[in-house]
Amino acid sequence: MTNLSDKFDTLETQLATQYAALATALAGIADSQTLILSALDTLNNNGAVNTRYLLAQLSQLDPCRDCETPPDLTLPVPGEVPAEVTDEHCLRMQALLGIIRSLLVKLDVISNFGLGFNLSNTTAAINEVIAGTGYPSGMPGPSYVEISTLIGSALAYIASNLIRGDDLTDLFDANYTALLNGLYFATTASAGLEAYNAAIEASGLPADERGMLEAVAIVGWFNWAFDVSNTMDTSAYDADLCGAVDPAECHTLSSAPDNVYDSGSFSVTREAINWPAGYSRQTAQLDGRYTHSNRVVLLGDFYHYTVLKVTGTSIRVFGEDSGGTVLFSGQPHLDYPAAYTIPNHTACLVIDCYPETASAFSIEFCPPAS
Repeated sequence: MTNLSDKFDTLETQLATQYAALATALAGIADSQTLILSALDTLNNNGAVNTRYLLAQLSQLDPCRDCETPPDLTLPVPGEVPAEVTDEHCLRMQALLGIIRSLLVKLDVISNFGLGFNLSNTTAAINEVIAGTGYPSGMPGPSYVEISTLIGSALAYIASNLIRGDDLTDLFDANYTALLNGLYFATTASAGLEAYNAAIEASGLPADERGMLEAVAIVGWFNWAFDVSNTMDTSAYDADLCGAVDPAECHTLSSAPDNVYDSGSFSVTREAINWPAGYSRQTAQLDGRYTHSNRVVLLGDFYHYTVLKVTGTSIRVFGEDSGGTVLFSGQPHLDYPAAYTIPNHTACLVIDCYPETASAFSIEFCPPAS
């Protein structure tokens, strides 16, 4: 049996051990508290810096600070002048998107270097883009309402992008294909603007980034691009990038005016299917005599494909073999609401109106039923 002295010695040892453990725990808590206080201090400093940055930006966001006359609050109106869905239209839409992207490059510079989205900087960026196009008669600039909308959208974008660190050009490039296809199938500036905004809304981007990408869709630029009387430099673009389709599926296709040349001399203008990307197509028939302004000559074997007239009056289908000999002409069959089946193996195919005075038309073009 232990005596009282031994018991006190044991208790003293236990208390010493517990004290050491408690002291270690308290030291750990003190270290954690120091780290928390340091993190809070960093957050406070960052908040102060961000606040100063935002206030500096806000001080620049008075759209009328440089106005000498009252602004024109007229809303811009998208055009309704129809445009044909052709290779040239594809190239013009790529040129339009190229101009919009050029503006986004400059807006990224303003954003990333904290230059301020004021009226002066924003207008300068837009004017530089317009001057850079080199178009002799000049493109229209944005309205006051559009500039104000762009500057307002910039405020929301800057505030949300401080930590995120995105670039507008990267966001635009990621959605380029959807934007181009939407514009390609639009036949008016109004429809093109709707298609552009629809593609941005469907992108899944945050609201502030969608707002910026939609704010740079300047109505005057859309009206300019959809008006074929305005010259656009399309030399850097590829007509095969638009509206590529899968030839193994059914497609509804619309005609476009096509100039026909006989041995190099103009012969007639008639409506014809200008085959979209995805199909193998060219401008020259295989007979070596007839050529076209659009790629209306469809290359390949389309035996037992079907052609159903959807709209229009009288149209015809004719095929050629590899030597250019006409194999069939399906015009008489296409005045009826029934599909016409290609009766021969072909090397090429053309679908146009007949006679040349017939109106525009559309068809459903389908591969053989499996």
